[in-house]
Amino acid sequence: MSADPAAYASWLASVHPKFGGWTPVLDTLGMFSVFTSIWFKGISVLLATSILACSVNRAPRLWKLAFHPRTRMGQTFFTHAPLRASILVPAGPGHGGRLGPRGPEVPPLPHGQRPGG
Repeated sequence: MSADPAAYASWLASVHPKFGGWTPVLDTLGMFSVFTSIWFKGISVLLATSILACSVNRAPRLWKLAFHPRTRMGQTFFTHAPLRASILVPAGPGHGGRLGPRGPEVPPLPHGQRPGG
């Protein structure tokens, strides 16, 4: 409608009874063509800039988490895991061993005794 000034003036005259003296003020502020008004474009640019700045601010941390995730887990993770198992493995002649979540758990040798002998 803004391409044809006569049609736009006719339309403004038709909405004048509804808005009264506010019609010229609302027209000047661009309230009848919100998406093409300068203030709407300015707010859109500010919003896009803010989103871009926040994304750039978070990007290094997200990159690190995506390609180098934290995989260190404490012993409590394994003891409280819903799916866990223990396997008995012989550790050598005369020694019993248990395979735990972090590898073989071999009982300590008596004081003074060496492995294999």
